Amino acid sequence: MKFVRNRMARLLKLSELNPTLTPHSFRHTHTFLLAQAGIAIDEIMDRLGQDDLITRRIYLQGTEYRRKNASDQFSALIRSYRK
Repeated sequence: MKFVRNRMARLLKLSELNPTLTPHSFRHTHTFLLAQAGIAIDEIMDRLGQDDLITRRIYLQGTEYRRKNASDQFSALIRSYRK
């Protein structure tokens, strides 16, 4: 893993990107984007190779988009009954 960190640090420096990024940063970003895209939790867990508790607690905490999307979907459902 040290090889990967060293290589990544060198590439980040060469590309003038944030030098504090780690391979794990990409994992978090990937998971967050999957959640925002509405990918089911079981699909995300499968991609990460983790169980439900860890995935929900660590990777999906605070995804405001998911909360708003659920609220918007529920509101649309209620509006559809009024018609």
